[in-house]
Amino acid sequence: MRCVSLFIFIVSISLIYGQNLIPNGGFEDKLNCPKTLGDFYVNQWHSTLYGRKTPDFFSNCGTADDYSNPKNYLINVAPNKGDNYIGLVGYNPHNGYREYVTTELKESLIKDEVYTFSIMLSQPELSLYFISNLGVIFTNDSLNILKMPSTLIADADINIQVENGFLQFRETWTKCTVDYTAKGGEKFLHLGCFLTDEKLLYRTYQDRRPFCSKTGYNDAYYLIDEVSLARYEAKDTVLSEKEKITNLEGKEPTKTFVFNDIKFDTGDFASAEKEFIQFNDLIEYLMQNPNLQVLVEGHTDDVGESSDNMVLSNERALFVKSYFQSKKILNEIYSKGYGEESPVKPNDSNENRRSNRRVVVKVF
Repeated sequence: MRCVSLFIFIVSISLIYGQNLIPNGGFEDKLNCPKTLGDFYVNQWHSTLYGRKTPDFFSNCGTADDYSNPKNYLINVAPNKGDNYIGLVGYNPHNGYREYVTTELKESLIKDEVYTFSIMLSQPELSLYFISNLGVIFTNDSLNILKMPSTLIADADINIQVENGFLQFRETWTKCTVDYTAKGGEKFLHLGCFLTDEKLLYRTYQDRRPFCSKTGYNDAYYLIDEVSLARYEAKDTVLSEKEKITNLEGKEPTKTFVFNDIKFDTGDFASAEKEFIQFNDLIEYLMQNPNLQVLVEGHTDDVGESSDNMVLSNERALFVKSYFQSKKILNEIYSKGYGEESPVKPNDSNENRRSNRRVVVKVF
């Protein structure tokens, strides 16, 4: 699976695509102008569970006071392309609530043919959480999925996910791409989160707590635009993100910034918003030098299991990376966790461990 925006998450692939089999994949063909959340006036799409769940349709045709207008204070994310997009609750960790959307493909899929599914994803400020997985289920008969319970739990045909990471995009649009080998006869596409609560992981945008507390929203909420499914005719593979990071690790950085004043608690990857000010000089430097590449490294102390610390350090690096993304930095930026492997001080005191819980930003 590949997720690509201005920053590349997994694998960057150049594909020559065939016809998009998803009708109205950009949601530009609308039945009506939406007025509020829950209005879903999109031609050739509907809520998978009809009246039981209510995904949202956002359009620039709405007035400034309409919650369905992308410019409203709750959303404030411009469409990736055109005038419209949709939104749905991927998951609410408090009550398990989820939303799904469905469309009928332009033609049935051919057995053993490989198709490429792509989707643009973003998250507005009202999204307090981000999750590890969204998914796609195909059915030959649109009624089959309606026999399932109100929360659809099933093995997805396509898993939209990031290796060792989460689907966190803040207010930027990110393209996620997955290849799928057809079983044959698939005619309907259903999109949402299908993992069980036990398998699904979620994390919190710590800096969004004040806004979400004020507005009352506490979901892992995703905006969706430019959905595509097509057979491809050719594929030219270029370096994966892992390979690009390895190449950077073999180079001498032109500048290195060490942030060991970030107050990471043991076992936590988030920091107080007031501490972001220490990134200001670096952000200004990167804005003035948009062609430079950036590697954000996350490091931990030795408390806990080494495998857990590796995951935690990756999340710390992603946390800082996502903050840079929110500042509209144009540089290619990568992140990697190193766990407890590279301490700057012996892990023999609380003070030294605090120094080892750090983020290092290398510029190339």
